[in-house]
Amino acid sequence: MDRKKKTVVLISLSAILMFLSGCSNGCGEEIKGNGPYSEGIVYSWGLNSRGQLGDGTTTDRSRPEEIPDLKGVITVSGGEKHTVALKSDGKVLSWGENSFGQLGDGTTDSRLSPEEISGINDAVAVKAGEFHTSVLKSDGTVWNAGWNFCGVLGDGTDSDSSTVVQVAGLGDVVAIKTKLAHTAALRSDGTVWSWGLNVHGQLGDGTEEDQIVPVMVAGLTDVVDVEAGEMHTVALRSDGTVWAWGWNDFGQLGDGTKEDRLTPLKVVGLSGVVDIEVGEIHSVALGSDGTVWAWGENSFGQLGDGTVNERLTPVKVIYLSDVVAIAAGNNHTAALRSDGTVWAWGENSFGQLGDGTTDDRFSPGEVVDLTGITAIAAGANHTLAIK
Repeated sequence: MDRKKKTVVLISLSAILMFLSGCSNGCGEEIKGNGPYSEGIVYSWGLNSRGQLGDGTTTDRSRPEEIPDLKGVITVSGGEKHTVALKSDGKVLSWGENSFGQLGDGTTDSRLSPEEISGINDAVAVKAGEFHTSVLKSDGTVWNAGWNFCGVLGDGTDSDSSTVVQVAGLGDVVAIKTKLAHTAALRSDGTVWSWGLNVHGQLGDGTEEDQIVPVMVAGLTDVVDVEAGEMHTVALRSDGTVWAWGWNDFGQLGDGTKEDRLTPLKVVGLSGVVDIEVGEIHSVALGSDGTVWAWGENSFGQLGDGTVNERLTPVKVIYLSDVVAIAAGNNHTAALRSDGTVWAWGENSFGQLGDGTTDDRFSPGEVVDLTGITAIAAGANHTLAIK
């Protein structure tokens, strides 16, 4: 794999728990930022080789531009080279690469602009994986489309699907997160269930055996958020602590070692965390005080500490405060501040930092021509914002 290759206000953890039990608006996926939403306009920038920016072209962009004819969006999520969006009416749109049917439209034809996935009108959350898409419906069931490597679609098979198929034996889900070839789902009881590739123990069940249907993560309760990386997983508990498991060659588990973990282990030195995000092989946390912390791989400066040194434990992102939401791509990171501005750092080969250049940044820089933003998200090498 080529290595070059969230809208809530800062709220108390008790409020997060109330949200999970009620699940009244969005059930937790990517709705992180300033709120409330206005028109639901989406801006995009970065890599566009398969039309993932949704502007009708395949031209990369180093500055944000509005996606034409798209409004009413409350959630957006970027994959490797495709994007999905959830509208306030429960409908889901997708665009970009479709080689494995990840757009869920019954074809394998890529699209340069958004189109609705037919038959879905009750979605409450969406997540774009590397080559697949996950949809959480209002009844707490999860539906997936696209690449089914190692059973990442969770339907009990290893067959790709160009239409959404239901994850087997799983209900009461309030949030879904996925990346390369494994998916994690948070249930209303605070437990986490996962399936797919498990070569480094990223499923958290104490084994390294792939699973084509969901299994429960061992010894983990009271979870309020979960995120999936390339081959590691991170969870936020109601007490503000962060736990991680899976691949750890670059310290992305944040436990001070480079040892893989088959079950959850507490990230050291973190407390009062209200949000988490995971890139390809780095991890990010938002503190209740508006500071951002990061750890793991740092070749492109994606940790934002002014260096390119990998970190085995969390370090504070420099020159950044008043943050209300975070997002992580493969090798870049973004933050939304309370004033509605977006800041980004890390790899910028395709303009994904949105500063008008293609120069990597080791510390945060402001995304140009963008104000009044309410939520952000990141694909592998592109970035998205809602206004």
